[in-house]
Amino acid sequence: MLQDQSTAARAIIAEHEAVNANYQPTDQDADYTTGFRKFGYWTLIIGTAVALLTILLVFVI
Repeated sequence: MLQDQSTAARAIIAEHEAVNANYQPTDQDADYTTGFRKFGYWTLIIGTAVALLTILLVFVI
């Protein structure tokens, strides 16, 4: 039984490796990645500003 599962798993892995070997990134992928990075940077900046303001308010009050 384990041999059958091993054979099936190897076939699935081989299929996925074949699909990934033929993958060609597109301009849409680059746009998505750039947009996601910009969102991440803004989230980091805004989150840091909110945290600093909260700390400032806690220690001032």
